Amino acid sequence: MAGCRVRAALVSASSSDPFLVPVVVMSNRGRSPSRSPKAGVSGMQAPDSIATSKRAGMKGEKDRPPRRASARIEDDTPIIPCVVAEHVCEGASVWLGEALPRKWMLELAERANVVYQHNARFRQLLRKRGDAGRDWLAAFMRHWLYALLASRRPDLCQRLPRAYAVGRDLPPPH
Repeated sequence: MAGCRVRAALVSASSSDPFLVPVVVMSNRGRSPSRSPKAGVSGMQAPDSIATSKRAGMKGEKDRPPRRASARIEDDTPIIPCVVAEHVCEGASVWLGEALPRKWMLELAERANVVYQHNARFRQLLRKRGDAGRDWLAAFMRHWLYALLASRRPDLCQRLPRAYAVGRDLPPPH
């Protein structure tokens, strides 16, 4: 069948007994169907804990999501996202010569935890040995901070080197 896709969908015989079954999805005039693995046959959303645990069995051990759906970086690794976010924001603040809002540090830390919960590759990078996980998190946070500056303070964003946008560290202050 051309234009068909098989994907797992959550089906429930009763409200307490959900399970995944393969479902053939027809695309509509070249448009792809919803790619959400949680979308059920009737469009209902699966609870995160069920969808995560069912998908976890299909992946390798390294890519398996945390056991708890609410796992945070600090629960699975020795990395503390708030500390990394503070370091990144303070570095940019010193380099720019202007204080950045403290709530941006909290936004960066929260974003890191959300991405960690939903992205297997991100989890794999942060779980690397030694300081590599912390360094990867700092690079992502520099990238996210650049995006925050671009949307909320474009004047400061223009003063940063372009390499900061892809997560590279800042050169020494001039």
